[in-house]
Amino acid sequence: MEKNVGKYILPVFWLLVLLDCIFLYFDLPYIVITEPLLVPLLLFYLFLNDDDISNPISKLIFYIGLIFSFFGDVLQLVVTNGFFFSSSLSTFIIMIICYSVFFKSLMKGKIYKPFFLLSVFIILLLIAYWFLSIMSADFGDYLIPFIIYISCLIIMFIFIINLTSHPLYSKIVLRYFIPGTILLIIQNMAFTVNLFRFNGQSKGFIISLLCYALFQFFMVKGVIKIYIKK
Repeated sequence: MEKNVGKYILPVFWLLVLLDCIFLYFDLPYIVITEPLLVPLLLFYLFLNDDDISNPISKLIFYIGLIFSFFGDVLQLVVTNGFFFSSSLSTFIIMIICYSVFFKSLMKGKIYKPFFLLSVFIILLLIAYWFLSIMSADFGDYLIPFIIYISCLIIMFIFIINLTSHPLYSKIVLRYFIPGTILLIIQNMAFTVNLFRFNGQSKGFIISLLCYALFQFFMVKGVIKIYIKK
C-alpha cells in the first residue's frame, strides 16, 4: 500500500509546482493552497522511504529542518507583511541550521581539503559582499537578519563542499546537494531582488519558486540515497 501511494507523490509534487507557476504568472490567489503543500509532500515521500526516522539523530534533525521550511513557506504567503516576512526569514535560518547539522554529522569531524575549502569560502564571501553591497539600501531593517541568513548558508555550503572528498558520499553530494544549494542561492537572490527592487511582482517569483522546489527535492533525494537506498 505504501509503495503504491509513494509512487504518486513526486508526480503530484511536480504537478503542484507547475500549477504554482501558472498561478503566479496569472497572479491568481490559489497559490495559497498549492505552495504550502510542496514541502509536506516531500516530507511524506521521505517518511514512506524511511523505516526509522530517528536513526541516526542527524536524519531526524533534517526532518525538523523540513518542517521549519514548511512554516517558512506558509509565512511567506503574506510576504508584504513585515512581521510575517521577518518570521519566515527566522524559520528559514533554522532550516539551514538543521541542514548544516545534518551535513556536519556526515563529515565525522574530518576536513578533507582545507585550502580548497578556504578558497571556496573566500569566493562565497566575495559573492555575498557583492550582493549585500548592491542590495543593502533596499534591505533596510532586514539587513542584519539577511547577513545572519547568508552566513548560515555559507557555512552549510562549506560543509557540503567538504563532503565532495568523502569516499562514500562524494557522488551523492555532487549529484544532489551541491546543485540543490546552488539553486537555493539563486532562489534567494531572485526572490529578494524581485521583492525589494520590483515590489514583489507575481511573475517575478516564478524563478525563485522553481529553484526552491528543486532545492528541497534534491535535498530529500540526497538523504534517501545516503540512508535508505544505498
